[in-house]
Amino acid sequence: MRGVRCPSGARCFSAASARAQQKILDAARRKDTDGILAVVATDLQSFETPTGLTALHRIAAVSGSRCPSLPAFQQLLNFLDQADSRTWRPADVANCCWSLSALRVKDHPLTSKVLTMCSKPAEFDPRETAETLAGVVRLGADSELVEQLAGHLLAVGLEGTNPVMRTNAVWAV
Repeated sequence: MRGVRCPSGARCFSAASARAQQKILDAARRKDTDGILAVVATDLQSFETPTGLTALHRIAAVSGSRCPSLPAFQQLLNFLDQADSRTWRPADVANCCWSLSALRVKDHPLTSKVLTMCSKPAEFDPRETAETLAGVVRLGADSELVEQLAGHLLAVGLEGTNPVMRTNAVWAV
């Protein structure tokens, strides 16, 4: 299956998932968390992993530290927890880690899954490493994982990161 290009730039395999992702991005542009969650509630059955990750990331970006308590949000977390982690790119892991930490989602199986995926920093570029490092600290990860990510960041440098990422990385260590 060739797939279609999702609005976020990720590769989707169904037009329905790409359409759902476009609805999510439209709601995010309006800063409408409830609109994003409405798409999750109505279209989750058509989601592929990139669309679910986009929904989580946009909810975190739009709502700040307010973790939605609606059933649709829990369904989204459960969907991503069940997603095949072998299909996740390092950027997906970094974005999900950041999103979970921004929303303060510490006690969900998805958080444990993402923290486990963060333990392969050799695959991460500097931006992904900096973002992940700050996220794992906010999620309360063990010091061994923090040290592993910090060591990788020192090895790869900070090229490609912005001032906020660099500040967060320094704060994390």
